[in-house]
Order: sequence, then structure tokens, then C-alpha cells
Amino acid sequence: MWGNLNQMLTQPSNDMAKQGSTMVGVGLTMEATGLNYVVYDATLDTKWRNGPVTDVPAWVDRFVLGRYGDVIGNNKDIRQAWSILLSAVYSSNSHNSSVVESFPLFANPSTYFPEEYIDGSHFKAAPVQQLYKAWLLMITNDTVAKAGSSMDPFKHDIVDLGLNILTQLHKYTVWDFTAAYQNKNLQKLKAAADRILALVKDCDTLAATDSSFLLGPWIEGAKRLATTQAEKTLYEYNARNQLTLWGPSGNINDYAKKSWAGLYGDYYYKRWEIFTRHVVQAREQGKDYDDAAYRKEVIGFEFDWSNTHTTYPEKATGDTIETARLLYKKYLS
Repeated sequence: MWGNLNQMLTQPSNDMAKQGSTMVGVGLTMEATGLNYVVYDATLDTKWRNGPVTDVPAWVDRFVLGRYGDVIGNNKDIRQAWSILLSAVYSSNSHNSSVVESFPLFANPSTYFPEEYIDGSHFKAAPVQQLYKAWLLMITNDTVAKAGSSMDPFKHDIVDLGLNILTQLHKYTVWDFTAAYQNKNLQKLKAAADRILALVKDCDTLAATDSSFLLGPWIEGAKRLATTQAEKTLYEYNARNQLTLWGPSGNINDYAKKSWAGLYGDYYYKRWEIFTRHVVQAREQGKDYDDAAYRKEVIGFEFDWSNTHTTYPEKATGDTIETARLLYKKYLS
């Protein structure tokens, strides 16, 4: 979740109004869909206005009302949550990224973590803590929960925000893991490894509650296009390979990574399990971590995964809001 709504709702109109401007409209060239709906709406809304938006918070309130309807959209907790999101993640040009879905490696503190990180699980009151507050506001109100339990846009946003939070916690834990390895603290290293894997599994559990975050429809949809068994095998391979290695030799590995149940619980989990196991075993044996041995095993797994035929659910399972409440209690309460 990221973007600069203030810029998107003002700059295009200002540019079009400049003397001699040849700008006539706006468009989107997304490489992915199903996320950041508010950013897309803000961008496309520009063309239908006679000038820039002068009250961005009010625009966000109207977006929330249109997205969720009266009961949820007019709820003070939900409006406060979106006010937090506007300031925490939707007023910035900085790209908010996750490393759960990236090739597992040690943390590089100069590029890996935001400035609010201090040590361990402690960090300053910065954007990630603001996300906790927004999530809590969205999942604790029983009236909202009842109305939102069958509302796809609301459930989508609960999952989306929750995944942003869990993947940030995962990022901090990888730093703990890296520091423990460097300090040769085996106890902390094992604890961080366990937490890394638990967070990946919990990402899978949360994502599985919403149909927008499932691997199954992607693979099964590709297979249904086939007219022969050979085509079916080929289409499944291509569907798997594009999301992961994307090429016969991992040419653009993880370029099309997705925050999907199935990928979290199967593919991403196994990669982090291989990485943490190699690191922990090295310290247990009093040796340095062997990166070449790790890469050989994990890349072998990646290639094999593109050719497997495990099936994944095409329908969501579990209650989104109840799952979110349990995960908040587990990690943030």
C-alpha cells in the first residue's frame, strides 16, 4: 500500500491548466491489478474535475463511503482508520515493499529497513505503527464486522492492510535473524527463524480468507484453457513459472511475485525454511553460512516447483475479520 494522493489529486489538474500545456488527460499503465484501488481512483478522477482537489481528506471520506456503503463508510472508526492510512502510506512517494516474496537473504540495513527501526521488535512510532492502529480500528467494531463480513471490498482491504503489517513484522524479524547470526547468538537465531516462518504461514492464513488473494484461480484458470493433456501441462508450467522464476533459468526471478495464499504457504515458506535452516545449521556446527550450498538447494526447489501439480483452493476459506483479530492479538496486542 503506497502512493501520494495529494500529488495525484492536484498535480495533473495544475499541469493541464498551465499556459501552453499539451496535456489533455491521464491514464494508467499498471503491471499488476487488484491492489491500491484508492490510488487508481484518485488518478482517474482527475480528468472529470475542473481543477485540483482542494480537500484531500474529504475526497478520501467520499471514496470510503462509495467503496463500503453507509453503515461502514460513515462509521467514525473506519473514517479515522483511513485518515491514518492517508498520512501513513498514501502521502508518500516512497515505495512500500515486502521481502517475504523475495529471494531469501540476510538483511541489508542500509536498504532493507525504514528509519523507524531500532532493534529487536522495537521501533519508533512511525508509519508501520500507524498501520497497526488503522487495522485495529477496522476490525474491532462489531457493527462494522457484521456489515463487512459479506462485503468483498471491505474484506479485501482488511487482508491487504493485514498483509502489509505482517510482512513488515517479517522484515524486522529478518533483521533480528541477521544480527543474531553476526553476533553468533544461537538462541536468538533459532527464535528469529521460527518467527520468520510463522509470519509467512500467517500471511497464507490471512490471504486465504479472501478470493482476491488466492493462487488457485490463476493456475486452474490456465489449465482450463487447455484442449489436450499436453497443453494442460504446459499451461500449468507457464502459470507457475511466470509468478516465480519467469524463464528457463530464473531470468527475472520474482518479478511477478504475488501476495497470494498458496504461494505464501508453499513456495515462499519453503524458500525461507531452506535459508533459515542453512544459517542455523552453520552456527550449530560452528561454521560460517555457506551461501553456495543454500543457493543450490533453493534454486533446485524453485525449478521443481514450476513442474509440480499440487492443486490450490479456488475459493476462500475462513472468516476474514475473525482471522485478522486473532493475528492482531498474536502479534500486536
